Amino acid sequence: MSLDTASRPGKTETDDLVPSRYALRVGEIDVLVISDGVLPLPAATLATNADAAELAAWLDYMRQPPDVFKWPLNVVVVRSGGRTILVDAG
Repeated sequence: MSLDTASRPGKTETDDLVPSRYALRVGEIDVLVISDGVLPLPAATLATNADAAELAAWLDYMRQPPDVFKWPLNVVVVRSGGRTILVDAG
């Protein structure tokens, strides 16, 4: 996979099966963020001790439905100095 291809959404290659990605460069480090989709969670599981009205207001502010929070799942690939590191916090 090429960071060059990842940073140009209009360019096609066989690795275009990834649903969403973007690349950036931080100094000498190449960073590629890859989306692994979205995990819909019941909104009540986000803040079990929060006031229901405050949670609903926050979800509305975040343009989310009141009953489900769509949690984006991403992994990060970091390349520097001939090394490649996959960061997956899930």
